[in-house]
Amino acid sequence: MEIHLDTPNVRVATDLDLSAVVVEWNYQQWCADTYRKGLQEGLRLVNQYGLEYWVANRRHMGPISMRNEGWTFDTWLPGIRKSTLKNIVLIEAEDEFNRQVTQQFFCTPIASTIPIISVCSVEEGLAWISVKKYPEFSLV
Repeated sequence: MEIHLDTPNVRVATDLDLSAVVVEWNYQQWCADTYRKGLQEGLRLVNQYGLEYWVANRRHMGPISMRNEGWTFDTWLPGIRKSTLKNIVLIEAEDEFNRQVTQQFFCTPIASTIPIISVCSVEEGLAWISVKKYPEFSLV
């Protein structure tokens, strides 16, 4: 995995073998400006490499502002819709507000064009992608 952005607030990495970008948030050092920076960097990498999978570890994300929530739905999601993504893998946030935002996300038009799955960890998400991308290597 190659790290492209690594701050106390967010880490963005790619796994080119799996055609995935992985965005991991850190609530302990939360900064609202970094929220957009992480999403923008992830989308930039998706477009640069033609990535097919987005893994978002929201477990330690913490609350986002209403302004950033609006930006996500109005600006970021349309960019995702135009991208090469085939699936979005979410690791659920511990924060109740963010869990509600995730439920809203599942109801957006993007959810009908790019399948979204929920898993318990980044490792589980990457394993799911691996089986999806390379079914011939599945142990199932």
